[in-house]
Amino acid sequence: MSGNKRKREELERIYGKGSMFQKAKTEEYIETLPRIKGIKQYVKERKYSGKQLQKLMAEMQYHHMKHLSEGGKTTLENGAVVSGLEHQYMHSQPRPYEEIMNEHIRQWKVDFMTFTTDKVLDKGSIKKEKQTQHIEIQVHNYFGFSKKQLRRMRRRQEKRELREILEKYERNKDER
Repeated sequence: MSGNKRKREELERIYGKGSMFQKAKTEEYIETLPRIKGIKQYVKERKYSGKQLQKLMAEMQYHHMKHLSEGGKTTLENGAVVSGLEHQYMHSQPRPYEEIMNEHIRQWKVDFMTFTTDKVLDKGSIKKEKQTQHIEIQVHNYFGFSKKQLRRMRRRQEKRELREILEKYERNKDER
């Protein structure tokens, strides 16, 4: 059994079977961004037959978010489970656009581990404050991301979203 297959199966045990691209709603996210060709347009251009498309969508693959050629390793942190079609689509994009998709999936993985995995929360780690409208959740990281890495990922996401808002504003301003 290859290393990719082993890691893909480990990821499926942690995150459940199916494409992380779809679970993270990456396709919907991409449609909101300018200049990135959507997966529907990619499928039209490739002119896949129905059987080809079904086969590609059913075949789950391990995707290296940091390419092997760039020093990426076959690890749980660096991997995502995507369908064959989504894998081809992501690698057909220019590297900066692929990195936007990878970062979106990374953020989904962090959120998934933070809010849905039993291993993340210890007993007693959820406390309701008296007379407040919120609860505090202490997150314990068992997946290999340090607190510093998680903060950095969130900051990058916030900067990207701000940059996109500014770009939309500039485009609207130019159109007027």
